[in-house]
Amino acid sequence: MSNKQCEATQWLQKSDRELLTNFFAVDDARGHFNRSFVDGLGLRDSVASLIDKARVMVVGRPGFFKLHAIADSLLREMLRRAKEVRSDAMEVPNRVRIPTNDQPPYDPSTGVAYNFTEHGRRLYWWPRFKVKADRTCDCRKPDWMRIAPRGLSEGLMTFLCLESGVVIGNHMLTSHEGCKDAGAALYSFHPAIDKLESIVCDTPCMHATYMNTRCGADFGDVQWDGDRFHIKSHTCRAVYDPDEYAQFDGINTSLVEQWHAVMDCLTRTVKGSTLCNAMFLLQTLHDDHYLAVCTKKGILPRNWN
Repeated sequence: MSNKQCEATQWLQKSDRELLTNFFAVDDARGHFNRSFVDGLGLRDSVASLIDKARVMVVGRPGFFKLHAIADSLLREMLRRAKEVRSDAMEVPNRVRIPTNDQPPYDPSTGVAYNFTEHGRRLYWWPRFKVKADRTCDCRKPDWMRIAPRGLSEGLMTFLCLESGVVIGNHMLTSHEGCKDAGAALYSFHPAIDKLESIVCDTPCMHATYMNTRCGADFGDVQWDGDRFHIKSHTCRAVYDPDEYAQFDGINTSLVEQWHAVMDCLTRTVKGSTLCNAMFLLQTLHDDHYLAVCTKKGILPRNWN
């Protein structure tokens, strides 16, 4: 529960910590719990399953249970540790908003276009983190420290809403995709990180680690999950599996990968274009897709944003 992958806060994410705290409060107050109470909590499946399998019937009280002592001790310590790690993360300073008059203008031609707000401007500067000069850092893949030769792009990063299927932002990468890229975009352009329900990506363990240790006050309560296509081969699957949560039932968590498959057909076109023209093409496709989604859902043109 204390390794570098942030499992303490990701195994018991914000909602799970709150629900489990409530469960133990009720259990301690009443001296027992009933199964319907647990079923209605909405805990991640594995934790709810553990409680269900470890329940012991209270003698003389049919329908009322106590947790087996081992399971009770395990879950309480997991909860204590998760809260402790979250408390430590809060010691990292919050991001500081750029004064409105100093915010850079929204300009997709620069290779960055995020629509988390109506105006699309950068709201926060990404911090400069100190790097150990004595090379004692055990990171074996510091790609986030390197810039591609001559500033050439290493690909495209895209944000997409899984509920609506609409693309809500993208930027051209000038170096290999690293742990900071998705988090830095949200940190810099999203107005309310605390309102995010979940972030789904291909390497949730790496992103959770990077953002929790550097921007813990802002990202400590963010739920990171892996998409179903990539998470199958990850050793961290037990922690970041989207199927642990009912909110992902019927949701295509790999939708952005399918969008990128479409983008791959434009590789030759983009390579032969200037950055400005390439971004114009992408923004046009995003807008066309948005209008198609609105039309399919029966949203009237006057409500298109």
